[in-house]
Amino acid sequence: MSEMKLIMERWDGFLLSENLEQLKDNPAETADLIEKIPTITDRDELQNLLNTLTRDPEIADLIKSLGEIENEQGLQEGELSDKILKTYVQGDIAVQNFLDTPTGQKVKKYGLPVLALALGALKLHQGGALDPEEVEVLAKMALNKISTTDLGGAVVDAMGTGA
Repeated sequence: MSEMKLIMERWDGFLLSENLEQLKDNPAETADLIEKIPTITDRDELQNLLNTLTRDPEIADLIKSLGEIENEQGLQEGELSDKILKTYVQGDIAVQNFLDTPTGQKVKKYGLPVLALALGALKLHQGGALDPEEVEVLAKMALNKISTTDLGGAVVDAMGTGA
């Protein structure tokens, strides 16, 4: 029985990796995948999903950029959300400044569905689970239902304050 489970997990991973480009271009499917993540209880399946997402160049690039922001600011893993929150509450000018940074330019280039997948993968990589509020925010992000001015707050909500 466990052999069959392993085969199915590998098949699911293969299908996801083969269809990831299409998934990123389809906000509804991206949101569906994000909403499915909290229902995955098998650690191997979660790890396979994380591995598949981080093999994608665009998702990996955003994860790396978000990690670099943490390093530049001398933040521990998960503290980035606090920094983004501080920036967000400073108003629209600070959010626009973020969008003018190299990471912000990548967000503009790759789009919000890719950012949603990257934030979900980053949260999983840091050992966190996605709570219902984070899933809701990431799903809205994937569906492009987050305005530019709300982006900073959405990133904070998606990453949680104690990620």
